[in-house]
Amino acid sequence: MPTSLWDDFTKLYLEGKEHTKPENRILIGAKRGAFSLLDTISILRNLQGGGVLPTYKCMVFIDKKHKSHRVIIDLYLLYLKYIRKCDVDISFPTPANNITYNALIMSCSHLILQGRGSMTTARCFISQGRGIVHVESDSPNEIELTRSEGVKVASFNDFKKIAENIKNNSIDIMHNKDLILDSYNLKYEVLSSIYK
Repeated sequence: MPTSLWDDFTKLYLEGKEHTKPENRILIGAKRGAFSLLDTISILRNLQGGGVLPTYKCMVFIDKKHKSHRVIIDLYLLYLKYIRKCDVDISFPTPANNITYNALIMSCSHLILQGRGSMTTARCFISQGRGIVHVESDSPNEIELTRSEGVKVASFNDFKKIAENIKNNSIDIMHNKDLILDSYNLKYEVLSSIYK
């Protein structure tokens, strides 16, 4: 997203806090195909087993090339509803542009990030003070966020741990936001000094 547009987007979230606060929503992967079908179902199963669902809504980006994945997830949700007696509120958005995509991301309180990729999205999510990023322990994304940016993330070794992390939240979202913004400013100063 162009810088000027991102600044307007940020202003919207800063000034309209009562209208733009995140919902109790978990985004499973920051892009289509971030998690395999089996991993997505396993995440849902562990969120339900951990007592997080149906308190939280879920959101999953489904690749148009794999429409059968949506059908299989829907079948699993029917199982949860009628056998496990857990009615899961889940959406499968198809964002068309940068504004729509970012608005969907910012509507969430938890982002389950894949092990590699989507770091720009994760940084933007944190920089807006939206919620908590969950990422696999010792993955490239966890190393980048914790060691390079210095922010706290909810690490997991298995999907069961995600539900535990959501229920036992101990991450200071606003402190993470400040750390990311400080990092942005430092990088800008360094680049500015190089290109002057």
